[in-house]
Amino acid sequence: MVPIVLLKSELSQWDIHSGQEAGATDIWTNPPTLWDALRRIETLFRLKMHMDEQAKSVVIALARSIDSSQNLRNGHSQRMVDYAEQLGKGFGFGAEDLQELRMACWLHDVGKISIPESILLKPGPLSATETKIMQEHPAIGEKICTPIKSFRNILPVIRHHHEKMDGSGYPDGLRGEAIPLKARILQVADIYDALTTDRPYRGALSHSEALETLFEETEKGWLDAGVVLKFSRICNCYEYFPMRERSMLAAYCS
Repeated sequence: MVPIVLLKSELSQWDIHSGQEAGATDIWTNPPTLWDALRRIETLFRLKMHMDEQAKSVVIALARSIDSSQNLRNGHSQRMVDYAEQLGKGFGFGAEDLQELRMACWLHDVGKISIPESILLKPGPLSATETKIMQEHPAIGEKICTPIKSFRNILPVIRHHHEKMDGSGYPDGLRGEAIPLKARILQVADIYDALTTDRPYRGALSHSEALETLFEETEKGWLDAGVVLKFSRICNCYEYFPMRERSMLAAYCS
């Protein structure tokens, strides 16, 4: 987001070409006055901010398209937002943290744009090679979102939402509280929705079966026990989750 400007008393076409090749935002001859320089700098920052908003819109649209293109999981990210938001409130998150959590839910799988559909929708276990390819998506998602200023705070959530409490997750093998809380919250919401949604290799589990699986994975040392326990308590009150056509949780609570 920092504009890089090259200054030279006289400019040739070679100077301009070389500067652009090096990645400079602009190449100026020395401004005649300080005020002229400041006006030019202000214009550059406005341009950068506009480009950041445009890039943000493109990445969000990309994430939405990934979510909807996987027909069996259509609406996955929105359901995650519902679950994760109530978990965040349970942990006392303020408005800014909740907004970051919502955005992370929408963008957590954007890196899957690089994963072939033959792997994403495979109706069976992945091979070792396919698993390795699939496990690249959090780091790819982080890389896609890194240039966008407004996404900076959620980069660790995108990167670490597949870490496990015992250090056996990916991509960095983080342990315990080294995994950001927002990533631990998103992970539980992600797994719950995956369990209660039809998949190519199995049918949807019931709410009680999904919760049982979450507690089993907690006992194995994979999930944050505090997050899973709070999620199970929130599930006792159906009003926390709006009724939707495919909401297994709402159907169970009602």
